[in-house]
Amino acid sequence: MSKKSYLPPTLIFTIITIFMTVFTTITTAYSLTIDNSASSFQWTASKLAGKHTGKIFIKSSQLKEGNVANKSDFTSTSGTVVMDMESITVEDLSGEMAQKFLGHIKNDDFFQVNKYPTATLKMVKIGKNEIEGELTIKDKTNPVKFSYSKNDQLITGILKFDRTKFNMIYGSGNFFKNLGDKVIHDEVVLEFKVKLIL
Repeated sequence: MSKKSYLPPTLIFTIITIFMTVFTTITTAYSLTIDNSASSFQWTASKLAGKHTGKIFIKSSQLKEGNVANKSDFTSTSGTVVMDMESITVEDLSGEMAQKFLGHIKNDDFFQVNKYPTATLKMVKIGKNEIEGELTIKDKTNPVKFSYSKNDQLITGILKFDRTKFNMIYGSGNFFKNLGDKVIHDEVVLEFKVKLIL
């Protein structure tokens, strides 16, 4: 009659502990939150005669949890950032010139802020160094893809988009002729700095 083999209790306990540790590491979902007040988008728009730059601040944001091993992992996350178009500023002008400029880019020629007070960046897929998503401005949605870098709690990068794809064709050389040096380039650059609360 053969003898039954038994595992020592200490070995069984060790196996269970290892299994639970691995399982927890794989499935634990950490919550990532954006510090809206410490984050912003620096915009730059250029024309033949020069360029203008300023900031757009975040109104709200939401990051969906992903199954990550630790809070420093950003790649399993998706989310949405809502930009407050009322908050847009211009930094290279002042006084009456700044007010006139802001009034223009907020009117129907550009962002039409009275009707569309927000713009939305939806992050669908976040890779190790690249984000794929959708940018919505004036109820027009277009796909975007851009690179980013993460240093501890700070995420930085540059997102570029063609304003004419969002019904902003004012001053575009691709839609109007004989504009001379009044041509405004179609590309707008958004340099973002987003701070995470871990």
